Amino acid sequence: MNTNLDALLIALYVHLDDHVLPSSRKPGKRGPKRLLTDAELVCVAIAQVLLRCDSERHWMRTAPARIGHLFPRLPGQSEYNRHLRDAAPALLAASMWLARSVPTWQENLRLMDGTPLRCGASRVTVNRSGLGEIAGYGVDKSHHAFYWGAKLMLVTTAEGAVCAFSLAHPKELDERKQALHLLHVHQAAPGPGPIVCDKGFAGAGIESAVAATGHTIVRPALESEKQRGHGPRHFPGWLRQRIEAVIWTLKNQLGLERHAARTAEGLWARTCQRICALNAAIWHNWLIDAPRQAVADRLRPLTRTHNNPHQRSSPWLRTARAPLSRNPPGTPWGGHDRGCGNGCASRSAIRPPVSPPPPQRRRFAPRARPSARHHPNGDASRHVFACRRAHAVLPRWSRTIGGGPPAQKCAVRSAASRRTALRASQPHCRNLLW
Repeated sequence: MNTNLDALLIALYVHLDDHVLPSSRKPGKRGPKRLLTDAELVCVAIAQVLLRCDSERHWMRTAPARIGHLFPRLPGQSEYNRHLRDAAPALLAASMWLARSVPTWQENLRLMDGTPLRCGASRVTVNRSGLGEIAGYGVDKSHHAFYWGAKLMLVTTAEGAVCAFSLAHPKELDERKQALHLLHVHQAAPGPGPIVCDKGFAGAGIESAVAATGHTIVRPALESEKQRGHGPRHFPGWLRQRIEAVIWTLKNQLGLERHAARTAEGLWARTCQRICALNAAIWHNWLIDAPRQAVADRLRPLTRTHNNPHQRSSPWLRTARAPLSRNPPGTPWGGHDRGCGNGCASRSAIRPPVSPPPPQRRRFAPRARPSARHHPNGDASRHVFACRRAHAVLPRWSRTIGGGPPAQKCAVRSAASRRTALRASQPHCRNLLW
C-alpha cells in the first residue's frame, strides 16, 4: 500500500462499504436518488478535512480536481451540506469502527480531557444563533478567558485515536459530570483500566463515581495534597501531553476551531467529521506500518498539484516538495505513470497551494512620459524623457559617468550632476529645459 490520499480513500471506502455502512441494506427513500452512498459521503467528508477545506462551498469547487478521478459524481454545495448534516450517525459509526480497528484499542490505558469549542464572539450571534440549546457562556481556564460555545470531552488511546466524545452545555454540565456521563454511555475501553486526566478531576466524589464504572483516575497531585503528603506521588506528565497534542491537531490542523456551524446539528456533524478524519489517518498509518509519522508527512497526492512548471520550480515551493513514491517503476502503486518519484509532486496534499508573493515595486519607478505634441520642443523632447526613464531603472552602481563601476568612475549623486552628465553626453540636448 502506498502513502498517499488516494490509497487512504480507496481502502477506507472498501472497509466501510463491506463492514460498517453497506449500501445494499439501506432502504430506499422517496424522491430523487442520492448521488453518493453513506460510505462515499464519509470518504468525501474525510478528504475535505485532510485537504484543509473548511468551507463546503470551496470544497465543492476543489473536489473535482482533487478526488474527481475517484468520485466522478459529486453533488452540489447545497445538497452536500444537507447530506453532511444528516450523515452524523454514519460519521460517528465510522469513527468508532476505526478506533476499534487499531491495535491500541485492546490496551486499557485511556487519556481524557475537555476543551472549549467556541461558536460565537458577539452578542448578536448569541441572540440570533441556532446553537442556543447546546452553546452557552463558559470559562476557559487554560487561557484565562470567557467564551460562548460548547464543551467537548474526549477519551482517547495513548496514540490519539478518539474512543468516545461528547458535546455539552458548559453551564448545564460541568467537566466532571460530562466525563462521568460519557463513561456511562459509551464504551471507552474493552475492560477496566486507568484514565489519565488533569487536576480538574480531583475529588473523592468523582473518583468514587468513576471507580464504580470500573476505571481508575490517574491525575497529578494538588498543591495542598503535596503539603500534607497525600495524593499520587508519581504522575506521567509526558503521557498527559499527548491528549493536548490530540486536541491541538483537531482544532488547528483539522479545522475544528473553524467549524463555522450555525445549528446544533451542523456542529455535531462537523465534530464527528473531524474526529473521523483523525481516526482514519491513524488507522491508515497502522495499515502502512508507519504509526509514528504525522498525517501531513504520510498523505500526498498521486498527481501534481501545480500545472505551471515555473511555479513548481519557484523557491517558495521548495520547502513543500517531497518524493512522491519510493516504489520502483512497474509496481501497482509506483512507476512513472503516477509520478516519477524525483520530487516533482508537492507535499501540500492537505495544505492549500502556496502562492508566490506579489511582485515588488521598483525602487526607482520610471516617470510618466508626457505627449510630445503638448511640449514646446516637439519630437526632440521624446529623447530627453526616454533618457530619463532609462536612467531611472538602472542600478545604483551603474549610474556613473560612462557607466562604469564605482571603483573606476565617480558616482553621480545629485540631480544637477545627472543633468550635467546627460548634457555632456548628448550635445543636442544641451539647450532643452529639464
